[in-house]
Amino acid sequence: MSFGNASITIHLLRGLLGILALLLAAWSYKWLGLFSLLLLPVALWALKGCPLCWTVGLFETLISRKTRHETGEGEGKATTRQCPDACTPRQTQ
Repeated sequence: MSFGNASITIHLLRGLLGILALLLAAWSYKWLGLFSLLLLPVALWALKGCPLCWTVGLFETLISRKTRHETGEGEGKATTRQCPDACTPRQTQ
């Protein structure tokens, strides 16, 4: 099971939403009682489980991003850097 997301921005926004839902549920319990617990499923969805699952997903997202960057995936095709003529070794006679 993968806990990561397609982009780091989406993952961080989901984490922010999850933490805010948890904090709001705890803060509003005094006034709303059990109705504040309705925010817990929102937090579980946003965090893809618990905060530890979100953290594992963060590392998965970072690793997959680095892997895609190194292999050139996601850019249409892998590109190689071309060396200008000035840095190619000259043949000596």
